[in-house]
Amino acid sequence: MKILGDNDGIGLLFESEGDTLSQTLKSDYGNYSDVLRKAFHHELVSLSRRKDREYCEVANPRVSVALAGTPEQVRRLIPDAENGLMSRFCFYIIRFKRGIRNVFATSDISQSKNAMFKLLGDKFCHLHENFVRQGNYSFSLPSDLQEHFIEYLSRVNEECCDEVDNKMQGVVRRMGLIAYRIMMVLTVVRHLDNVIHKSSSDETVQLVCHEFDYSVAMSICDTLLYHAVFIYQNLSGNQSKRFNTVSQETGVYARRNTLYNMLPDTFTKKDYDAAVLTLGENGSTANKWIEAFIKDGKLSRIEQGKYRKIF
Repeated sequence: MKILGDNDGIGLLFESEGDTLSQTLKSDYGNYSDVLRKAFHHELVSLSRRKDREYCEVANPRVSVALAGTPEQVRRLIPDAENGLMSRFCFYIIRFKRGIRNVFATSDISQSKNAMFKLLGDKFCHLHENFVRQGNYSFSLPSDLQEHFIEYLSRVNEECCDEVDNKMQGVVRRMGLIAYRIMMVLTVVRHLDNVIHKSSSDETVQLVCHEFDYSVAMSICDTLLYHAVFIYQNLSGNQSKRFNTVSQETGVYARRNTLYNMLPDTFTKKDYDAAVLTLGENGSTANKWIEAFIKDGKLSRIEQGKYRKIF
């Protein structure tokens, strides 16, 4: 809290072991779980210690947390599905892959990882400076994308409540907020890449989300939501009618999204088969995905053997 206060409420936490944060949340120095939950919505957070009569308050916290860990470490961090942290984190389950990586496969050691991250950090710092220099920003979605956004979340919310649990509604709602924030980030990056003048700090820059950035953000959250279902079921012990094999299907779902993103806006069955072959997917399995795309509202059948994407 003191670090946040000293840094104008901004904090970035990376931990390669989830247990590190779990132990912090259980410490005697305050309810850090409450801090994380409130920080997600930028609500005022405060911490007081009776022993030292210390009081710390952050009015507008902006905190990002990136964690890596095992399923059991997730359970120690978030004991049950009704814990507020569950819906505030994005989860991604990495499929198990047996084997040993050949660390000698490349001879290119001209640049260390630290040097590469330093270059990326310098680039990000430059983008951030430009972002701040241009003043205030206003972000909006075009009306057609607003309609699609509400329709998508309404449909997904019904599916999750019907097939998993009514309490999944909180996860879906916050995933909508996460999707919107991703759209804002992508829109700002696009703006900074294309800006050709420096605005006065008194101006308000009007940013309108591009359809491509919207599609990318929704595709990301579509995948994240599926992974969230898996975590929710593991924490609650629930088994749904539709997602009871989610641990096996999570990778399949991601592969389906990869295939979908490869396809042009309008395509034929021949184009689809070529994309399937490029990805090395099983033909008969991939054929079933077409009907799944149509059912999910991602595709429409124009005529026999011809399809159009729905954004």
